[in-house]
Amino acid sequence: MIRENEDTARYVLDHCCQSGGFCDDWEDKPRFSDSFWACAALELLDVRFYDPETARYLAGLQAEDGTYPSLFCGWYAISALRALNHAPVYDPSWWIFQQVRVPLEGKGGLGPASLFEPLYLVSDLCRRFSVPVPPETVRSVERFISGCQEEGGGFGSVVPNLTETFHAVAVLRAFGRHVPREDVISFISKCEDPDSGLVPHPGAAGSCLEHVHSWSVLCSLVGYRSLMLGAGRVFVQACRHESGGFSSSAAGGSPALGHTWRALATLRHLDYLETGSASRPLRTRGSPSCH
Repeated sequence: MIRENEDTARYVLDHCCQSGGFCDDWEDKPRFSDSFWACAALELLDVRFYDPETARYLAGLQAEDGTYPSLFCGWYAISALRALNHAPVYDPSWWIFQQVRVPLEGKGGLGPASLFEPLYLVSDLCRRFSVPVPPETVRSVERFISGCQEEGGGFGSVVPNLTETFHAVAVLRAFGRHVPREDVISFISKCEDPDSGLVPHPGAAGSCLEHVHSWSVLCSLVGYRSLMLGAGRVFVQACRHESGGFSSSAAGGSPALGHTWRALATLRHLDYLETGSASRPLRTRGSPSCH
């Protein structure tokens, strides 16, 4: 491992619970989301991490019939196991199939979360486990998502934004449907403000790491080599905390495992967009050694 990543790896490993799994607040109470962010961050850092207790904790989130308590729990648990080169103990295919649901409402939805995130998670699982989805269901998903696209090219339940556009495009790709690439690139360019930097949607002021991460994934999905790749890297590096973790804002704040994973994932996407390869070591900043 190159030196500049070592303190980030130590920050992540310091959040490992004695009973297995990871927790952001250093209590011995693992969370499936924290466990994914930690395991995936270590994978991005090329850290060979294996903890039997963590694998046991993640496997224990699945019932013997292959189900999980929720779609979010299932996606996080399965993805964390994948980062550890493990698979679920029981085949989750039938449970995944049952999670494919088209939302009943489109525009005007309440809450800050992405309307398309559940579809994003389940379409990703369908792709990974080769779960067949009926053509009519796929067409219904496509109609629903297309109905949430604005003239400016972006997607959103209330206001078109980078995160919901990223989720929408990822769902269309996972189900093999048409992606309006030029329209999406036009929308991305409207979120690249020369003065404010990267913004979550046209006309917004300021941004956070989640939006910059969504921007980097979206650029990768549609093959858009933005002129602001360097600015995106500067923003991520500015979010770095002295602990080795990353916060959500370049203006400061507390680091968190989720922010740290998003930062590392963003850097990996930027590496790919800049060089066409994501195999070289991540370019972060750091210091001492972690073994």
